[in-house]
Amino acid sequence: MVLSSWLLSNTKELNVATGIANIYHREPGVTLAAQKSLCEQSNNRFLLGLGVSHKPLVEGLRGLNYGPPVKTMRGYLEGMKASPYSALSHEEEPPTVIAALGPKMLELGAEMTQGAHPYFTSPEHTAMAREKFGKDSWLCVEQKVVLEKDPTKAREAARQVSKMYQGLPNYRNNWIRMGLSEEDIDSLNDKFIDTTLLGAQKQLFKKE
Repeated sequence: MVLSSWLLSNTKELNVATGIANIYHREPGVTLAAQKSLCEQSNNRFLLGLGVSHKPLVEGLRGLNYGPPVKTMRGYLEGMKASPYSALSHEEEPPTVIAALGPKMLELGAEMTQGAHPYFTSPEHTAMAREKFGKDSWLCVEQKVVLEKDPTKAREAARQVSKMYQGLPNYRNNWIRMGLSEEDIDSLNDKFIDTTLLGAQKQLFKKE
């Protein structure tokens, strides 16, 4: 939030988003106040992205209790809406998206926010999310890019990045839903890399 404030105060047209702000780090009312203040400061150029993070990070690193993801996110969003805000509000409600991978979290994003911010998925997952959302909700998909023409080198670079996500349960559960196996995930084999990170070579390089 602090970096977002700095970026917004030093620009006039740049849109800034958090991708994502961990809901376990801030009380809902504090998040609401920061969101509305940043939108007021920037003429609504701020997009709040929220997420539940992962149990090993919340409990292992922060020492906090990790609740059921969808229930916890719903309660947090309801807490934000119920929180008082005494300053002048922007005439438009500031937008919010949530980190969503599974169908229930995607449904929550469509119900209570402007949309979702999926990460580390596949084109098929994006198509499923768009079908669930309809055409009006925001689908802010994050996609990593490797600037490498050699598929072997590109896959190896992708494996190095993927290692940091291997043990995070929310990602693993989603990869299983996407049709990958535990072996695919544990080995970071070509099937895993090609499903999540690498596109068809002809499509990637057709405009070179």
